[in-house]
Amino acid sequence: MEIKKPVSNIKALLFLTFAFEISTGMLLLIIPNWIVSILLGTNLSSTESFVVARLAGAALFTLALMCYFALRDIESDVTKGIVAAMFFYNIIAAAILLAARFYSGFDGIGILPASIIHIALAVWCIKSLRAMKNE
Repeated sequence: MEIKKPVSNIKALLFLTFAFEISTGMLLLIIPNWIVSILLGTNLSSTESFVVARLAGAALFTLALMCYFALRDIESDVTKGIVAAMFFYNIIAAAILLAARFYSGFDGIGILPASIIHIALAVWCIKSLRAMKNE
């Protein structure tokens, strides 16, 4: 049985998003200062910042699980909603990271690569949504 190309591309998108976000989320939960130093080039400086970083980790972990469970029913309306939500998340994440780099002066080694990854994933999401609409 041949897998339709749009379906396999959407599965790849969801799996890659799952892999990136589960990894980042777990690292933010366990060692938030390390991730923040890679992204922003600075350390967390207060108890409050550790709480917010871990909360962000929990949110990323949850987004990753949504993508993982969407892999089970790739052609459902729920999956379309998840891909649409991930599009907006990736656009907003890229904008925040780019603003942190170019307007706030943060210069962590990972900030531009993370921005580029989020932009690429956003483009992939919109292409996937168009493919889902045409099916």
